[in-house]
Amino acid sequence: CACISPAWHTLRDFGIEFDAYHAVECCETSKQIAAAHSGNNIKHISDDLLSLPDRPPIEYHLTIACPECGPWSKASGPRAPKGFAEPTQRPKLFTKCSAIIRDQLARNPAHAFLIENVAIHPALMPGDALEQERQLGHELHETNATEFGAASSRNRRIGSNMAHPDELIRRQPVPSRYILPPNHT
Repeated sequence: CACISPAWHTLRDFGIEFDAYHAVECCETSKQIAAAHSGNNIKHISDDLLSLPDRPPIEYHLTIACPECGPWSKASGPRAPKGFAEPTQRPKLFTKCSAIIRDQLARNPAHAFLIENVAIHPALMPGDALEQERQLGHELHETNATEFGAASSRNRRIGSNMAHPDELIRRQPVPSRYILPPNHT
């Protein structure tokens, strides 16, 4: 759930109004940027997702989760990451996000969710992919951010009950000239 506070702007740009926007952020800089850009309308309820209960005291309408990607990342190169077997707290973040989403769906079948993570390293396939889907109780689909207009290629696994990736509008990536300075090599 780190660095998801900017979604506040996207939702507002879509004309979505909400009474409360709660975020879990561990990065102080992200918190400060979110506060400045939202006029302090984002309430950071914790900087430690694992300290929160699987059943939050509030029934939410939407959950957006981006748990730690490192345990599964193909960016690890030829040395495979350990996925759920990694002996740190990092894989537990995916498990916690999934538990919160399942709780919210049990309380409110109309609850909308989006969970995003990296494409899984081939050495962890299909086991960890199936385990992620089992924990979430929902299918995840691999997509590339460039298919939806992002300037950089990033393979991601997306789980959502709002739309299947095949239903989303495809867009050409933003030209790099919009992002990089002139004469960049």
